[in-house]
Amino acid sequence: HYQAVQPFVRYWVHNGFVKVDSEKMSKSLGNFFTIREVLVKYHALALRWMLLGTHYRAPINYTQRALEEASDRLYYLYQTLGEARQAMGEARQAM
Repeated sequence: HYQAVQPFVRYWVHNGFVKVDSEKMSKSLGNFFTIREVLVKYHALALRWMLLGTHYRAPINYTQRALEEASDRLYYLYQTLGEARQAMGEARQAM
Protein backbone atom coordinates (compact mmCIF):
# COMPACT_ATOMS: atom_id res chain seq x y z
CA HIS A 1 0.00 0.00 0.00
CA TYR A 2 1.24 3.47 -0.87
CA GLN A 3 0.96 5.90 1.99
CA ALA A 4 2.05 9.50 1.55
CA VAL A 5 2.82 11.83 4.39
CA GLN A 6 -0.37 13.71 3.58
CA PRO A 7 -3.47 11.84 2.37
CA PHE A 8 -4.28 12.44 -1.30
CA VAL A 9 -7.93 13.32 -0.66
CA ARG A 10 -10.38 12.97 2.16
CA TYR A 11 -13.58 14.03 0.45
CA TRP A 12 -15.12 13.68 -2.98
CA VAL A 13 -17.59 16.39 -3.84
CA HIS A 14 -20.17 16.03 -6.57
CA ASN A 15 -22.24 19.05 -7.49
CA GLY A 16 -24.29 17.69 -10.38
CA PHE A 17 -27.75 16.17 -10.20
CA VAL A 18 -28.27 12.51 -9.47
CA LYS A 19 -30.49 10.88 -12.04
CA VAL A 20 -32.09 7.46 -11.87
CA ASP A 21 -32.59 5.88 -15.28
CA SER A 22 -32.15 9.34 -16.85
CA GLU A 23 -34.82 10.98 -14.63
CA LYS A 24 -34.04 13.44 -11.87
CA MET A 25 -34.02 11.67 -8.51
CA SER A 26 -36.80 12.93 -6.28
CA LYS A 27 -39.06 11.70 -3.53
CA SER A 28 -42.12 12.92 -5.40
CA LEU A 29 -41.28 10.68 -8.39
CA GLY A 30 -40.73 7.73 -6.09
CA ASN A 31 -37.22 7.04 -7.37
CA PHE A 32 -35.41 8.16 -4.23
CA PHE A 33 -33.07 5.86 -2.29
CA THR A 34 -30.17 6.17 0.10
CA ILE A 35 -26.60 4.98 -0.21
CA ARG A 36 -27.27 2.59 2.68
CA GLU A 37 -29.97 0.92 0.59
CA VAL A 38 -27.57 0.57 -2.35
CA LEU A 39 -24.87 -0.91 -0.11
CA VAL A 40 -27.22 -3.70 0.94
CA LYS A 41 -27.17 -4.94 -2.68
CA TYR A 42 -23.69 -3.92 -3.87
CA HIS A 43 -20.20 -3.67 -2.41
CA ALA A 44 -19.06 -0.16 -1.49
CA LEU A 45 -16.08 -0.41 -3.84
CA ALA A 46 -18.40 -1.12 -6.77
CA LEU A 47 -20.35 2.04 -5.95
CA ARG A 48 -17.10 4.01 -5.71
CA TRP A 49 -15.94 2.62 -9.05
CA MET A 50 -19.17 3.76 -10.67
CA LEU A 51 -18.94 7.22 -9.11
CA LEU A 52 -15.31 7.68 -10.11
CA GLY A 53 -16.35 7.24 -13.73
CA THR A 54 -18.40 10.44 -13.55
CA HIS A 55 -17.04 13.96 -13.82
CA TYR A 56 -17.74 15.88 -10.62
CA ARG A 57 -19.77 18.54 -12.45
CA ALA A 58 -21.75 16.14 -14.63
CA PRO A 59 -24.99 14.51 -13.56
CA ILE A 60 -24.67 10.99 -12.22
CA ASN A 61 -27.02 8.64 -14.03
CA TYR A 62 -27.60 5.83 -11.56
CA THR A 63 -28.82 2.66 -13.20
CA GLN A 64 -28.73 -0.95 -12.09
CA ARG A 65 -26.79 -1.75 -15.26
CA ALA A 66 -24.10 0.87 -14.51
CA LEU A 67 -23.64 -0.49 -11.00
CA GLU A 68 -23.53 -4.10 -12.23
CA GLU A 69 -20.92 -3.14 -14.84
CA ALA A 70 -18.86 -1.39 -12.16
CA SER A 71 -19.14 -4.48 -9.99
CA ASP A 72 -18.01 -6.70 -12.88
CA ARG A 73 -15.05 -4.41 -13.64
CA LEU A 74 -14.02 -4.41 -9.99
CA TYR A 75 -14.21 -8.21 -9.89
CA TYR A 76 -12.08 -8.39 -13.06
CA LEU A 77 -9.51 -6.03 -11.50
CA TYR A 78 -9.17 -8.13 -8.34
CA GLN A 79 -9.10 -11.34 -10.37
CA THR A 80 -6.27 -9.95 -12.50
CA LEU A 81 -4.36 -8.78 -9.42
CA GLY A 82 -4.69 -12.24 -7.87
CA GLU A 83 -3.44 -13.94 -11.03
CA ALA A 84 -0.51 -11.52 -11.24
CA ARG A 85 0.47 -12.20 -7.63
CA GLN A 86 0.29 -15.94 -8.26
CA ALA A 87 2.43 -15.64 -11.39
CA MET A 88 4.99 -13.52 -9.55
CA GLY A 89 5.14 -16.06 -6.72
CA GLU A 90 5.69 -18.90 -9.20
CA ALA A 91 8.41 -16.88 -10.94
CA ARG A 92 10.20 -16.27 -7.66
CA GLN A 93 10.11 -19.98 -6.81
CA ALA A 94 11.57 -20.86 -10.20
CA MET A 95 14.63 -18.65 -9.57
